[in-house]
Amino acid sequence: MTVISLGTRVVLSYMLASRFGALAIWWSIPIGWFLADAVGLAYGKWKEKAL
Repeated sequence: MTVISLGTRVVLSYMLASRFGALAIWWSIPIGWFLADAVGLAYGKWKEKAL
């Protein structure tokens, strides 16, 4: 999940910095957290399923 969170923050910051400046960095942090949490929840639900 850390890789997803950090990767999202880096990519979004890089892509949006030219348009929004430092504000893009601050917005990329909660977006990265949200995506990492969503992947973690989806993986947890999938892992609980019996095969």
